[in-house]
Amino acid sequence: MAGIAVEGLTLHQAITKCWTANVCLRLKPVMQALPSCVVWELWKRRNSMKYGEAVTTSGVIYQVSSNLQALVKLRKPGMDMVPHKWKDLLVMMENFTPKLKVTKVMWEPPSTGWLKVNTDGASRGNLGRRSIGFCIRNENGDIVKSVGREIKETTNTVAEAKAMLEALRFCRLQQYSHVWLQTDSMLLKR
Repeated sequence: MAGIAVEGLTLHQAITKCWTANVCLRLKPVMQALPSCVVWELWKRRNSMKYGEAVTTSGVIYQVSSNLQALVKLRKPGMDMVPHKWKDLLVMMENFTPKLKVTKVMWEPPSTGWLKVNTDGASRGNLGRRSIGFCIRNENGDIVKSVGREIKETTNTVAEAKAMLEALRFCRLQQYSHVWLQTDSMLLKR
């Protein structure tokens, strides 16, 4: 069904075929996980047989399908119904179009007499090139101060914190008493 003929191939060749199969990008993780799921289930069934438990081919196939279904559910949490049958799973994955959620975000001015501080910090690769910035605006939306600069190597979380700290230090030096600090994840009023 996936266009892979494995009859007469060694295990290594079959795995390579799965990993290099010409399938749509959404199917790549499933195809790459397939050999591991099959080998794992065969190993478990081999051990079951060794200790006298009954093993069926249909049971192995069912368990491989269950594992692949669980993988798809994990990787694509927005999918409503993930089919159990291999054929149906492939068709669904080929035709799947993710739903995009769009949220309109608008800058909200502070109350009269207040200043609003927006901050951000980022690190490329989470320990790579990094920078921080902040922008202070009054109730009319006019920029009072804006700063952006690179900082020493750090993580995203530390960069976010440093941006807030630098903005608050600037406000304190300027003796601004009514400050509304807004970051990506939080809102503080002082």
